Amino acid sequence: MAIKLSWHAARCCWKKQRKGRTFYLAKGRCKSKSDREGLRIAQAEWREIERELDSEDDRPPEPTDPVATLEHLAKTVPGINVQSLMAAFVNQVVATPKATPEPDGHATNTNLADAIERFLAEKRTECLVGNRSAGNTNEFRVKLHAFLGACVAAGVTDVQNVNADLLSRYRNAQLALLNTDNPNHLSPHTIKRRLGYVASFLHWCYENEILDRLPRNLTRYSRVPIPKPTPEFFTIEEVRTLYQNADPILRAYILLAANCAYTQSDIASLQWEHINVGSRILTKYRTKTETTTANQVQSSYRLWPITLSTLQEVSTSKSGLILVSKHGTALYRSRLSADNGAVNYDLVGRRFKTLRKKLGGEYTSKPFKLLRKTSANLIAERYQDKPHIRDLFLGHAIAGMSAHYTLQFFDTVHEACDMLERVYQLS
Repeated sequence: MAIKLSWHAARCCWKKQRKGRTFYLAKGRCKSKSDREGLRIAQAEWREIERELDSEDDRPPEPTDPVATLEHLAKTVPGINVQSLMAAFVNQVVATPKATPEPDGHATNTNLADAIERFLAEKRTECLVGNRSAGNTNEFRVKLHAFLGACVAAGVTDVQNVNADLLSRYRNAQLALLNTDNPNHLSPHTIKRRLGYVASFLHWCYENEILDRLPRNLTRYSRVPIPKPTPEFFTIEEVRTLYQNADPILRAYILLAANCAYTQSDIASLQWEHINVGSRILTKYRTKTETTTANQVQSSYRLWPITLSTLQEVSTSKSGLILVSKHGTALYRSRLSADNGAVNYDLVGRRFKTLRKKLGGEYTSKPFKLLRKTSANLIAERYQDKPHIRDLFLGHAIAGMSAHYTLQFFDTVHEACDMLERVYQLS
């Protein structure tokens, strides 16, 4: 049965609607509406998305409503009774949301649950236009629903009643979870994000005139002691072992990570137009910021001969995306599911994980991103007097006046790429 798709001229891609949502297909892969190859890719993408949607329909929906949040809170926060939580929630639902009159006669809805939903709706919109990842959008939802559950348990259902005392008690409850003896122990990074998202939400409420004044303890609210991280890298010998045991396609992924500090999303968005084959120079804006013109971060690398030849060997196209799935779809995609959770397609990480399991031992605990960290560490050791070179290699923005001289620094980044080739000796 033929798949019926609609042409979206503004984005030069195909689209399909289902369950009130619009899915844009083969973005950046279509030359025109008559491009048969672009249509084939769009149809392949839709088949994959449709399978995911059908599987979501077949399984019971994940709980995302405040009731489920309260039940989770009752299990994770000691001393809170689920019956009292549910009673408080019922009272909130039954009660008519109060609106605060404004001088011009309009009314502002200050109901806490409604304000959180409005805030999350903005985050979802940012996600749909590509300015926020699906994972981060979903994390906002989870963290703020946990905060809503705690507020309801405390009898607070109005944003105006979120005061310094309530925030202090919530923060203390979170800090108590840092105790490793606590069965519900959470990492400092998780606690810091929980508190940071609450602060971000309350600032948004103030800016949108939902909250009359900010609690005074918000200034340092998300400050949580973070232990000094223990750096983890691959050894040179481990990188060589990974490379030697990989198939040609996985070798291309490993080479891009070690040569250019590329992540899964970088690899999935790499196009032939980014590479000058004659000079082997790869120039591209960072995937994370390429859709936001004001914050674009440019990166430039000199490809190793083995990197370029491997890409030419495994690529099935002469233009557009260099590496795609066997169906012609992107290797890495992230989107929001029907229940606003994050759904990730990561064929790069999946292929690398299979190799790690095959090799066993210490390889099983080392993710793909350690390849880029290993190369960055080698550069940091070699260019100790030029720390900005490591940052440019990682695709990080350069602060201050140094940002105006980024282009001339790329020559040194290219030299660093040559140095990495001599160190790894992959062939």
